[in-house]
Amino acid sequence: MLPVKEHVEVLTPDGVIINYRLASFSTRLGAAFIDLGILVVIVIVISTVMSFLSVMQVPDWLMGVGFTIGLPILVFGYYIFSEGLWSGRTIGKRMVGLQTIMVDGTQLTFPAATLRNLLRVADFIPVAFLGALITMNVTRHAQRIGDLIAGTLVVHEPKLSMNFSPAPHRFGIHPLEEYVGSLKRMTLRDYVVMKRLADRFPSLTREAQDHQINDIWEPFAARNHIKPVPGVHPMFLLEAVVMRYGRQQDLL
Repeated sequence: MLPVKEHVEVLTPDGVIINYRLASFSTRLGAAFIDLGILVVIVIVISTVMSFLSVMQVPDWLMGVGFTIGLPILVFGYYIFSEGLWSGRTIGKRMVGLQTIMVDGTQLTFPAATLRNLLRVADFIPVAFLGALITMNVTRHAQRIGDLIAGTLVVHEPKLSMNFSPAPHRFGIHPLEEYVGSLKRMTLRDYVVMKRLADRFPSLTREAQDHQINDIWEPFAARNHIKPVPGVHPMFLLEAVVMRYGRQQDLL
């Protein structure tokens, strides 16, 4: 049996090492109970609506088909869309400070969120649930079966230190902020990576600059729906992101 780790270190594309604390079984169970409670409330509401529809003389077979198909869609859809669109968090994970990430430390992708949560069906089968419990206690990164297949980890959201140099634009409002949107999906980890790149960019070679823009900025811009601005180098948009997020989070 492999020794289960409590922490895992990940090297980001920009050379930032982030130490993640792996989520314990008890913490994950707490998040699961919160999510289950939310789903129960939703099902009760839907059942109440269906009872009202029965009074309206909707055919029983139609209601039965709707419930049989709709319930699995509701359950799996809740987990898939919560994690896929909310940076690896469900409401339960958010409340207890957990987050699902890819094994390389990058943000959870929607396909991975879909795969790991479709395999959640095993959690509702007693024997399979026992198997998931065993895998979480024997794998080095405390992964259940869905995590192993999807290549994901469940970790505590990192609390990053702000011991780095000031961003290029520290005061006022960057002239390109209107092009970067609200940055609702941006994380503190994203901020650290973007800020370090902004600080180092002038000292990099042209080849290294192009490489960093391609590997770091473009995936970030795609996730946050930031479109290129004709005639404007991506680095200026990156600086606008650093400045706007930093001001929003009182980091400047």
